[in-house]
Amino acid sequence: MSEFKKFGCCSVCDAEVFEVVQRWPRDHRYLPGEPRTLGRPLPGARRATLVLTWSGHICNMTLCGDCNLDEKNIPAIWQKTLRTMARERQDDYRVSINTKPLKPGREANTVWDVHRIMAADVPLGVLAIENWSEVNG
Repeated sequence: MSEFKKFGCCSVCDAEVFEVVQRWPRDHRYLPGEPRTLGRPLPGARRATLVLTWSGHICNMTLCGDCNLDEKNIPAIWQKTLRTMARERQDDYRVSINTKPLKPGREANTVWDVHRIMAADVPLGVLAIENWSEVNG
C-alpha cells in the first residue's frame, strides 16, 4: 500500500480503476506519471460508501474488483486518507498542481480543524459497495 491515495485508483492497492485521459509529467514533484484527468470507470471499478462515527456523514472510496474494505484494513486506509489530505493542503503542493495557495492565516486553522475532525470522525463501517458503472448510470 502506498503512503498516499492516488487519483482514480483503488484506495487499497492503488490499481488504476478509471480510463486515464491525461497523466502528470514523469518529472512532476509530487505526482510523477499519476492520473491527472479521468474517463470512464474500468470494468470491476467499485465505490464503497462508509458512514462516519461522530457526524454520521458518509464518504466514498474507490476500489478495484479484487480489494475490499473491512475492519482489518479500514484504519490503515483512513490514515492514508488523512496523509493525502494533509499533503493536498500544503501551498507548495497546490502550486505544483496549478491551484491557488490558501489565503494567509487560513492554512493553519483549516488544516487543524479538518484533521482534528477527521481523526475523531473515523469510519464506523461500510454501508454499500457498488459498481461505478451503476453509480454513473
